[in-house]
Amino acid sequence: MTTQPPLFEDLPITKEDLPVWMRRAMRGNDWGALLTIGFSVLVAWYFVLNTDLPRYNMTESYAFMVADYAEAMQEGRLYPRWAAHAQGGYGAPIYHFLPPGAPYLGGLISAAFAVDVLLAVRVVFVVGLVLAGVGTYGIVVRHGGAPAAVLAAMLYVTSPYVGLTAPHILGDLAGVLALGLLPTLMWSVDRLVSANYPQDFAFVTLTTAALLVTEPRVAAAGFVLSAVLVGWYLSQRDGQRRYPGSVMAAGLLGAMLVSFYWLPALADLSAVRWEQHIQTTRPLFLTWGGLLQRFHQVDPGALLPQTQLSLGWLRWAIVAMSVLGALRVQRRLTFEAVYVGVGLLLTVGAVTLLPAQVWLLGPITLCFAIGSGAALALRERFGEQVQRLILAVALLTILGASHPAWLPPLPQNRILSVTPADQVNHERNDYGVAVVPQGYYPTTLPQDWTLDSDLLTSYREGSISRVPRAALSANLRVSSLEEQSHTARFQVSARGERALDLSLAYFPGWRAKLNGRDVPLMPAPQLQTAQVAVPQAANGVLTVWLDTTPV
Repeated sequence: MTTQPPLFEDLPITKEDLPVWMRRAMRGNDWGALLTIGFSVLVAWYFVLNTDLPRYNMTESYAFMVADYAEAMQEGRLYPRWAAHAQGGYGAPIYHFLPPGAPYLGGLISAAFAVDVLLAVRVVFVVGLVLAGVGTYGIVVRHGGAPAAVLAAMLYVTSPYVGLTAPHILGDLAGVLALGLLPTLMWSVDRLVSANYPQDFAFVTLTTAALLVTEPRVAAAGFVLSAVLVGWYLSQRDGQRRYPGSVMAAGLLGAMLVSFYWLPALADLSAVRWEQHIQTTRPLFLTWGGLLQRFHQVDPGALLPQTQLSLGWLRWAIVAMSVLGALRVQRRLTFEAVYVGVGLLLTVGAVTLLPAQVWLLGPITLCFAIGSGAALALRERFGEQVQRLILAVALLTILGASHPAWLPPLPQNRILSVTPADQVNHERNDYGVAVVPQGYYPTTLPQDWTLDSDLLTSYREGSISRVPRAALSANLRVSSLEEQSHTARFQVSARGERALDLSLAYFPGWRAKLNGRDVPLMPAPQLQTAQVAVPQAANGVLTVWLDTTPV
């Protein structure tokens, strides 16, 4: 007679006693994650199907930036720092100071896979939106289970700001990518502070680095939300060991990992003058009335679609239910209740103290989405089947009420091309510097600088030449041989020592060599353009290139 092996329930161990890899193997398919990915792709479906991108928002500026990064990478430049076609072709150290994360990713996609620049921009938008849903699901599922995680992910990725305003109305490519990295950072911090596995340390380090080079302001908000998460863990009296020191170490390592960006930018601040970008639209502000507006469909015939800086009525209703659900849990500060409170504090602070910082609507939306799990506590009085029905109805209601996010209008004025000549024409039409989405940009030219007609003519003819005719004489002959984003080569013939003024903005790091030997390069006295001291009886190839600046 044989005996039957004991069932799992009869063993003197529980699932929690098993190794992590075994517990993961026993979970089976994560249908909640697949559902979240499906909803996120639905929101991003516009960028998958539609090949047109609008010209009336920041998308065009980011497309120009991606084109510049792709061009520099194809030349072999791993980390571009110079916007060669800005300021009427004089160039500017814009990429030396502005966060490079989003355009760098787009340029890498375009250069590595030989795809169109506009397609690369669309891919970055899709990555940001899908990452927003998956990251939110990842952080919430660890505390509230799959139903609460799917609800939170849908509320976040289909919200008015994340699903419509940032990608379609503002065209904020860096902002959309940062909105995807924000919950991903919190997910990685949650794993590290509770488990402290080596891969979790790497996740926090890499996500911190990615956020810092994409959108430092959102990174600062991510650090605050992560600090709240660590504080909540430390307040729990469950006997489990926590690892706040590992979180701090990983964050510092992530900041050091991108020191190639912020360290030279800080060191060279005194070498530039900051100029305000031309404001083509009216300023935006967060107001109580705006936050309480309903989420409505964008007018497809509007040349400039209306910006919706709101949460929508449905999300405010879920916030109210989350507060009620949090109040039901007595003598215990739950994970969801903490972020409902943080979201309310952020909302009050943003509207009253920082109304012009409309990007704060992203972290606010994330806090309310995370806290929405508290609203599910209200359904516990019903049976299991009724609870599932309530969840299904809630998800379908959110999806239907959020149709403006996944059914945006087609652009009335679309981007046609992103050539260097298009950048120069963009400025000549008084739209501001083409590669600056908004805010301020660095320049080394004086305030009274003027366009170079010879340089503009060379852009129109498609053969860029940075040698003005006024610099030539019988004793100095110069012709352009090659023009790249960070390098220019000239054929020079001179009788006697001469100063050659180039139509190139000066910046520390520009160097020059004549036939392989260093020659002095300095700023011209008046216009602050690059001036090369050509030695006596020079005859050969002059190479001017942007080297690294001393730190």
